[in-house]
Amino acid sequence: MIEYSGVLLGLWRLVQAIMLVALPLLLITVFMGGFGTGPWSLGAGFGKLILIWVLLILVKNTNPRLRIDQAMRFFWFVCTPLLLVAVTLAWLGKVYSIGWL
Repeated sequence: MIEYSGVLLGLWRLVQAIMLVALPLLLITVFMGGFGTGPWSLGAGFGKLILIWVLLILVKNTNPRLRIDQAMRFFWFVCTPLLLVAVTLAWLGKVYSIGWL
């Protein structure tokens, strides 16, 4: 393990701060329709930005010391069954032409 100090610590913290801004902007632009040009769409874009910031900070602060085995257990035993349910519901919606499913 290397302990950072001085310039390297400053660069690492700067990269972390830039990622806290760049990642939400990329997510909003690519997946959530962007910011738009009108005053209402610009306000909605900033609302999306604040929502993503709150979610990122919430996840970062509630799981600071999550070990790999805890994360793998969560993904295998919680997320995998939810994934299978979601795929099954999507398949049933396509087969039976249920638009909302």
